[in-house]
Amino acid sequence: MLSPDALCMRVFRDSEVENVMKKISAPLFAAANVDPSSVKVFVVDDYSINAYVSSDGDIFVHKGLILFSKDPSVIAGVIAHEIGHMSQNHITKRGSEARSGAVAEGIGYVLGMITSLAVDPRVGEAIMLGSSTIHHRRFLAYSRAQEEVADQRALEYLDAAGYTSDGLVKVLKHFSQKESHLVEAEKDEYLSTHPVSRHRLAKVNSYSRSNAVKGFSDDDITSFERVVEKTEAFLTPVQLLERGTLSPYMKSILNYRKANTSDALKELGLLIEATPSDPYLYEMRAHIFYKLGQIEASVSDYKTALSLLPEDSMIKLELAQALMLKDPHETLKYLEQVSYQEKENPLVWKNLAIVYGRTGNVGMSYFAMANRFFVEGDNKKFAKYAALSKMYLENGSVQLRVIEDMEETRKVRVVVFEVRQKSRFCSIVACVLLSSCLVNEHAHVRAAKVVYEPPASAEGRACVAKCAYTKNDCYRKCQDKLQECEARESKNSASRYVGGIIDMLDGFIRRQEERDRISSCEARKSACTSNCGSDTFCSFRCESQYRCTGGSFRIGIGRPSSFINKRDACSTKRCDALCKSDYDICYVDECGGSVYTEKQAPKKRPGEGEK
Repeated sequence: MLSPDALCMRVFRDSEVENVMKKISAPLFAAANVDPSSVKVFVVDDYSINAYVSSDGDIFVHKGLILFSKDPSVIAGVIAHEIGHMSQNHITKRGSEARSGAVAEGIGYVLGMITSLAVDPRVGEAIMLGSSTIHHRRFLAYSRAQEEVADQRALEYLDAAGYTSDGLVKVLKHFSQKESHLVEAEKDEYLSTHPVSRHRLAKVNSYSRSNAVKGFSDDDITSFERVVEKTEAFLTPVQLLERGTLSPYMKSILNYRKANTSDALKELGLLIEATPSDPYLYEMRAHIFYKLGQIEASVSDYKTALSLLPEDSMIKLELAQALMLKDPHETLKYLEQVSYQEKENPLVWKNLAIVYGRTGNVGMSYFAMANRFFVEGDNKKFAKYAALSKMYLENGSVQLRVIEDMEETRKVRVVVFEVRQKSRFCSIVACVLLSSCLVNEHAHVRAAKVVYEPPASAEGRACVAKCAYTKNDCYRKCQDKLQECEARESKNSASRYVGGIIDMLDGFIRRQEERDRISSCEARKSACTSNCGSDTFCSFRCESQYRCTGGSFRIGIGRPSSFINKRDACSTKRCDALCKSDYDICYVDECGGSVYTEKQAPKKRPGEGEK
């Protein structure tokens, strides 16, 4: 698996989870007239109770919701609700923007909870459809009207599917109770994006069904319980798992996570003997064999799993990963099958490019690379590999026509992007020109001048002097307050600055330790590979054993932003205005003077009016 430091949030796509969730959700998608065959299911490693469906129909389920559910009814209710949002176009797809590499920055996707074989950084696209960035706000905030419409659609889909609405009621009650006891800052993420009210709950409870309740089969319930166990075993800290009572399945996963592979294999072997038709047990054991470098055993188990699930694209992809070390030609067969099933998976195209290259098919290798960068939205690299593909592909070939179609699509993308940029630029220019016109217009407006007309009597003039003295004293007090504020802010800023330096030094030390760890790991890997000579398998095993990952670090201590311009928070403007207002009141009401404004001709610019 990826290191938690490597990703802002881990997102898994697991064969077992996907198949179980798709089976539960298939009647709901059918009721909404959505083809479930292209649906993908992702598990988000986050404890918040949430799930959502992207505009493409992909399902994203948070770990917290799976552990909260315990049975399929809650998952079905939440997914039905999210399909309701999708069917009502509450989710807006941002296709070309979502394809860009910047969208996927900081987001990772691991193929299978057990495997770190396949990482697709473009998963950010699917997450972004119908949502904001996963760093800041993962899901759209809907209005209460939209929520009620989605509730109504969810009830209709659940009714058509033969499911009860008990799961939807359960989750709404949970958040309603939580909402009533928490202040805004403490509310769960789902509460901020899915407002709950008694009115909504009442409507859900009062819904009249049209179809008989079929419920979930025993197989569905058992399969979902296994999904809950798998999610808990893989994504719960080891220390917490060890304290609880674990099933044999969870024990095998725990032993795998603790690197007790012999115990994990033994437990999986017993489970396979008890249920020899379970493809996911073979898949798990195949991966462990792969990690141990036992490629023959790994391939054998992957093929057994695939024989039980012939159309599973993820098991095919994992099998292809193992076969890449053994037989590129057989690998090609499985990768090409997956490419037909998942045309927009850049990992598949990346692996195809490698395998085509190993088999000597240069044109198809370039073709696969062009597809990869087209999917990722990298126009520059796509243009490069599209041009190389044309040099090697035969005229009139299907691949050449695909390249030409992608180039046309890319041109449209570029035009749309340029139009958007020009639109934004024109908006900015229009604002600047409008501001300029307003400035020029106001330049010829007569400015207002405040006139103080003193009282006629001597007593009145003496009163004005007293008012002026009071005003000046008020100004002095304003300056004293300003100095006190600046001194206080200076002290606070200094404290923040020192704290910032300590934090930066601490970060520097941690980064230095990480670099030392990576250097040590690289040295061990180098020593391992040097002993392999020309043995490719040995070298690959070293690469797998020593996965030294790291990144670039910015070293240095800069001044924390909190230290800069903090004194600007201290100002005498309000205090001075109050002093002036008191003086004007004293001048008029107590002393009998007059204060009024008169128009003053604007100052002319040098040369203005000259012929």
